[in-house]
Amino acid sequence: MKISKITYNFLMMVTLMVFCVTTIGCNSDNDTLSSENLQTYIIGKWQSHHLTAYTVDGRDISVDITKNNAYSSAYIEITFLQNGEVISEGWKDGSWIRDVDNYIVSGDHVVIKEKNSGWNEGMSFETTVGGNSFDTRANTNEITLVFDRKTNMLYLRETKIINGIQTTANLYFKKQ
Repeated sequence: MKISKITYNFLMMVTLMVFCVTTIGCNSDNDTLSSENLQTYIIGKWQSHHLTAYTVDGRDISVDITKNNAYSSAYIEITFLQNGEVISEGWKDGSWIRDVDNYIVSGDHVVIKEKNSGWNEGMSFETTVGGNSFDTRANTNEITLVFDRKTNMLYLRETKIINGIQTTANLYFKKQ
């Protein structure tokens, strides 16, 4: 059965349109995750997952964090509630401590604001990375987590001078 050139061109055009529509439709949701969608996406429990630290002189380290390993001082559970409250739980001085604060979403940032004088003073972690003590205790009563669209994780970044070398640490949180 022979088809006319017009029919052939029409079928090719329809095929191309279907291909374009399905390709565009398969884009990652991360590309279109607006601030409002992030507000909904973060609802639920997040757990610290891993810590990466790197220095300006090229040294870096990445460690997994669990409740019961050498880095458990950096283990934190964060539960975001729909009402704008966030529950932070973590280890401090050998016991499990809980604090309730408020949060807001602004772009790719989730800002946790200390509601009262809780244990976390804006969320903190103290740990030893590569033989150096690393304490991210904030001096303010708020701290900002950033949403990483590539990994769908939140992270807390802290940069400080350790033994004269600028060191940056990222504590990543994974949604449960």
